[in-house]
Amino acid sequence: MNMVTWYDVVKWCNARTEKEGRTPVYYKDTALTQVYRKGDLDLSNNHVNWFSSGYRLPTEAEWEKVARGGLVGTNYPWGNNIDGSRGNYRLSGDPFDNGSTPVGYFDGNQLIIERYNSYGGQNFSPFEMVNGYGLFDVFGNVNEWCWDWYDPEWYGNPFTKTINSLALVSNNLGPSTVPTDDIVGGTRVIRGGSFQNDEGSESGNALRLAYRHQRKPDTALRTLGFRCVRSDIKEKLWFDALALGSSDAKWKHLDWFGTFFQSDYNWIYHSTLGWIYPVGEGSYDNWLFIDGLDWLWTNSAVYPYVYSPLSGGIWLWYDRSRTESQWFYNFKEQAWIGFDLAGSEK
Repeated sequence: MNMVTWYDVVKWCNARTEKEGRTPVYYKDTALTQVYRKGDLDLSNNHVNWFSSGYRLPTEAEWEKVARGGLVGTNYPWGNNIDGSRGNYRLSGDPFDNGSTPVGYFDGNQLIIERYNSYGGQNFSPFEMVNGYGLFDVFGNVNEWCWDWYDPEWYGNPFTKTINSLALVSNNLGPSTVPTDDIVGGTRVIRGGSFQNDEGSESGNALRLAYRHQRKPDTALRTLGFRCVRSDIKEKLWFDALALGSSDAKWKHLDWFGTFFQSDYNWIYHSTLGWIYPVGEGSYDNWLFIDGLDWLWTNSAVYPYVYSPLSGGIWLWYDRSRTESQWFYNFKEQAWIGFDLAGSEK
C-alpha cells in the first residue's frame, strides 16, 4: 500500500488491531485510555502501549534489524552488489519501472529485461528475493514509514543521548518528541528506498539498508508505503469482556460473542450456546469446546463463523436467531446441524 500519510498508517494499525480483538497500540492520551482513531496527532513514545499485541509501525532500529535478515555490515539484504533480478529500483529492468511491483513479485519467476541499471540481471536465473527473516521488498519498491521522529544525531549512537553528551541508557525507540534542534519542523523516518532510486543518486544510495531518510508525517507519495509489526505478546482470554453489575460479577458480555456466565472452573455458560470450555488469547485466537461438536476455532473478526478441524476441516455458521437450541450450518455438507443446550443432536 502506498499514498498513505504517517497519520493514516498509525490509525490503520489501530483499526486492524481492534478488528482482530487485540489491545490497541496508539492513544490520544498518555494514560492510554483514549484510542487514537481520528485526526492527525503528533504522538510521542508515551502515547504508545508497547506491551500490546496489536499492530504498529516498526521503530527505525527494528526496521533495519529485520530488513538485514540476520546479516551484518552489508549494503543489501543479500550482500553488496545489485542487479535487476533482485528488486525494484530505477531502470532496473522489471515491467514496473517507475511504479511499484505487486507484493512478492520477486519470487523466483520475475521477468527482467535489459535496462540502463539492470546490471546484467536479465541474464541471471531468477532468485526468490526473500531475506533471512522471510521478508520481501525491504530493498527498493517503496520507502516504508517508521515510528521514530527523525534526529540526525540519534542513529550514530545506539543509546539515548543529546548533542555533545554521553550516552546514558539503551533506547531503541528513537526520540520521544520532535528533537529540539530540528530545523525542518518535525519529520518521521522512512527507510528502504523506492522505485525512483538507484545506487548512483547524488544524495547517496537510498537503496542501502543503512540509509536514513525523512518526510513530514502528512506526506502521501506513490513512492512511500509501510509494513506493520506485532510484538510477541499473548493477551488474557477475553480481557475486554465487560462485567454486568459489579466489577467481580460472574455474568459478562462481549460485543461480538454475547453474554455468558463465568464459572469458577473455567467453563462458561453462554446465553444461547450453553456450556462451553474456552481457551486461547484475547478475542483473536479462541478455541471453544462444545459438547457434540468437539473443539471449534473462532475470533471476533469471523464469528458467528466457526472452524472445526474434524473431517479435514469444516467451516460452520452459527445461527444466533434460533435461541431454543444450537443450530450450525455445515458449508461442506450444505446441511444444518442442530443441538439442544444439553448437547444432544436434533
